[in-house]
Amino acid sequence: MPAKDDSGCDTEPEPERQSSAPASMAERRGPEMADVEKLARSVVSDTLEKAKQEASLQRSLDNRRQDPDTDDDGWLDIVGNGQLKKKVLTAGRGDRSDRPQRSQLASVHLSAHFEDGRPVSGLPERLTFGLGDGEVITGLDMAVGLMQPGETAEVYMDARFAYGEKGLDDAVPPNTNLVFTVQLESVQPEPKYEEMSAEQRLEIGSQKRDRGNWWFKREDFNHAIQCYRRALDFFDNESDEFTGLPDDVHLLFEERLKVHNNMAAAQMKLEAYDAALRSLQLVLTCQPNNVKALFRKGKVLMAQNQVADAAETLREALKHSPDNRTVQAELNRVLCVQRKQAEEQKSMYRKMLGLPPAEERPASAQATKSFPVKLLVAGVACALAAIAVHRLKLF
Repeated sequence: MPAKDDSGCDTEPEPERQSSAPASMAERRGPEMADVEKLARSVVSDTLEKAKQEASLQRSLDNRRQDPDTDDDGWLDIVGNGQLKKKVLTAGRGDRSDRPQRSQLASVHLSAHFEDGRPVSGLPERLTFGLGDGEVITGLDMAVGLMQPGETAEVYMDARFAYGEKGLDDAVPPNTNLVFTVQLESVQPEPKYEEMSAEQRLEIGSQKRDRGNWWFKREDFNHAIQCYRRALDFFDNESDEFTGLPDDVHLLFEERLKVHNNMAAAQMKLEAYDAALRSLQLVLTCQPNNVKALFRKGKVLMAQNQVADAAETLREALKHSPDNRTVQAELNRVLCVQRKQAEEQKSMYRKMLGLPPAEERPASAQATKSFPVKLLVAGVACALAAIAVHRLKLF
């Protein structure tokens, strides 16, 4: 938001006070430098004020989590705007310190109904998920974090905290508010993937990757990236070498590269091009012939206006997949831009050298130029025919 005073309006500058103090360095250099110095102080002041406001809001949210207040009907307004609320139906065990923490495994039993009381069909009755890992809808993730083991609660979710504008297949229409009944059955410690077998890591990592793909299809790219990052925790290994690995670790490594490739696609959707380029480079370092990664790298370079590098990368992709029409179409687009830029550079150099602009020859001009040639040829043919007739008359 633009910096304003407390009333939200621009204020008149206070009159300057005369002082006998020596002039500042900026004032000694001239009025322009003095204005720059005042502007710099104003920007710093506004930045500090915004930081204070954000810190105050964060403290308020933290206090709500640590010591939340409920209204007269027993509802806890989780986000403070009535769009996500929780009401305890059956108290749980322990106290707030027993609530699940980030990345711990929460197992819940749940059901849901619409605001008019109709049940929602097609939802799983039981779920186990890592809290805060983006594996479930936002409302459920936030509400379970405020529950104690054994607690049963009713949770009201505005559509934005449930299934949003997309809805859920045929079960939940778009932009639909829902009411969940949730029982927190157990809380388990966060899994230590470094102590797991490769098979266990592959299973859990694949689940998190698949959930990231689900979010990607829903065009929720932030949640997709969150799930991909957690999947990488389970697919990661200490070595960056692609060859010489045991079969099970080799499989983990291949899955890791797939996740980096998918994460780059999500980062591109958010226009986080530098991050996407880093993800793609991790793939291409190990698999330099990966066509999908080369294609995406070409698109990223094009978005960064690195046209020549984009064309070279796409040519490399096409070399490994000559019949790939998608790569060919993107390369043609890049080459078209490259030709246009080359013409613009030539025009700029002509202007710098004081030369007249190069005239483009339209198709109509070429046709006009060829017209006299056709007349000349026709005239010659007529003359030859006349001579031949004259000779025939002589004989």
